[in-house]
Amino acid sequence: MTSIMIIPPHDIRPLVLCGFSVLEKHALLSALQDLCPDSFTVVKRHNTAPSVGHDPFYYMSNEKFTNSVSDGDFATYTLSRECSSGILKQTISAATSAGRIAVVPRADVRAIRQLASWEELDARYVYIMPPHPYVAEARWTPGYVEPGIVQIWDELRDSLAELRRPPLSMSIRREQKAELEDAMANPRFFDLVLPTNDLDAAFSSLVSLVWG
Repeated sequence: MTSIMIIPPHDIRPLVLCGFSVLEKHALLSALQDLCPDSFTVVKRHNTAPSVGHDPFYYMSNEKFTNSVSDGDFATYTLSRECSSGILKQTISAATSAGRIAVVPRADVRAIRQLASWEELDARYVYIMPPHPYVAEARWTPGYVEPGIVQIWDELRDSLAELRRPPLSMSIRREQKAELEDAMANPRFFDLVLPTNDLDAAFSSLVSLVWG
């Protein structure tokens, strides 16, 4: 994927990336940021656990999280006894006010329904389709993984192993298929459905959306 600096996009509406393809999301988002570094802000989540995976986040107490949900402060959230997680409306609005495109990098269809219910939000929604399994396996190698996501290599490798194990592999495929069908049934959901077998072509389509 090319990474030549170009002028910032005039359209700074938030960009929501949906789908199961972790590596493809990261590659496309990294390429966008390389293309125009000062134009994008990847919004951080608020979590009620002090340590959850490798994504940067803000910590929030359970009590404050619950109150914020009741007050309608979250753009999208998930409640859990182990770790509740969500993105505050203020976090997205702050990026837009600063003249940057707020990027929500990990959204599922449930999160998109929540975002769509926020009437003041005018966002663009992209579904990043998983590549063919053989293409995915070729990409999920230490030689392909970029330095920025070396820390999640073990997580990706474990995910690939899980995909190969029946009956879980069939369950995951059904979940992916159901999510895509559910999303496509509502044309409001996605401005772009992006195949990722060819990442260069996918990136060109994404650039056209952002700068179009």
